[in-house]
Amino acid sequence: MDPYPWTKQDYFTPVQTQMELRLLIAIAVNLKVIPKSGNISQAFVQSKLPDDKTYICRPPVGCSIIPKNIYWKLLKTLYGLKRSPRHWYEMVKTIL
Repeated sequence: MDPYPWTKQDYFTPVQTQMELRLLIAIAVNLKVIPKSGNISQAFVQSKLPDDKTYICRPPVGCSIIPKNIYWKLLKTLYGLKRSPRHWYEMVKTIL
């Protein structure tokens, strides 16, 4: 689905290492709190695509309300794009 030839550095997103997890668990035990994890539903579709990249896709097969020969220009990232995790990470990083 992604037409651009990205390298691993272009779409890599930082994740938590085992040592960081152990540190967070140790801090939680020290503070006597219960660590919790979370999952953000549809996280990748929350971030916008950069203005310098354009993605065009076809509507789902069998969609009766869309005329033939119509294509969609994506405004936000999708799970099928290699850089979706990176776009989401950059968006969250600016918020946090």
